[in-house]
Amino acid sequence: VLGKSSVLTSNVTGADRSYATRRFNMVASTQ
Repeated sequence: VLGKSSVLTSNVTGADRSYATRRFNMVASTQ
């Protein structure tokens, strides 16, 4: 999962990446 999301975030813009990071952290904190 971590490898996949790091590849995914490297392909988006800065704004989308910060949003994706916040969303990923939100999901990760619930598990």
